[in-house]
Amino acid sequence: MRRILNALILLAILLVGSSAFAEENDEAEEADVATEVDEAAAADAEEDEAAAEEDAAEVAAEDDDADLDIADEPAINGHDGPDIAVAPHLGVTAPQPFGDLGSFPTFGLDVGYILPFDVGGMSRPLQIGLELSYTAPGAEDTGTHAMLGESGAGYEWHLRQRMLTTQLNLLWRFMPAGQQLSAHAIVAPRLYMMESVLEASGNSGNDFGENRETNSEFGVAIGGGAEYMVGPGAAVGTLLFAMSPLDQRITGDANTGTFNLSVGYRLFF
Repeated sequence: MRRILNALILLAILLVGSSAFAEENDEAEEADVATEVDEAAAADAEEDEAAAEEDAAEVAAEDDDADLDIADEPAINGHDGPDIAVAPHLGVTAPQPFGDLGSFPTFGLDVGYILPFDVGGMSRPLQIGLELSYTAPGAEDTGTHAMLGESGAGYEWHLRQRMLTTQLNLLWRFMPAGQQLSAHAIVAPRLYMMESVLEASGNSGNDFGENRETNSEFGVAIGGGAEYMVGPGAAVGTLLFAMSPLDQRITGDANTGTFNLSVGYRLFF
């Protein structure tokens, strides 16, 4: 009887121990599962945060690109767009239709301001500016004169006309500044500052020396041109007709009539 009772007590102890061990195992497994769930949730949250940051960066980059595109576009309406236009240029001055001077290169610089108002539905068509240019056409020839020697003799002469001009450009654009292609017309009151240098010598070796004469005259230039956007600015070509009186002892009663063809590159600011 005592042995049976001891066996029952031992069996009860074993059953209680097994139950406690099972409960501990269940609690450990539940803790492991909870940890894995927490880790998975944290990883998902990190991935979501990284994706959100990436999306925000892409949106910001697109906004920046859009801002740049808007800034680069020329103004079609309103008063946005460039205000200052600077154009160094070179060309050729051709006075042949109006005198005996030859064609010579011309160098110049044009600085203009695009007025900030529209005219007749056209976006900012008016530009005013100052232009400075320099050229030096010349001529040479030979002749004879009865007063040279007993029976007359020949002589030769060389004339160089140095010409510095300053003009107030009144420019009308038919398309807004900054468009791919734009045409314009120009009217410009012009100030000529001139120096004539005449050298002559006789065929017999006589040197008649050098004669200089300076004077200033007011004139006018009219013409037009076109601009074509290339890179940050525009290639520009201009054809002008310019004229002023020229009354010197060297040249006599003449004029400064010329055609001026120039090409340059205009930058907008």
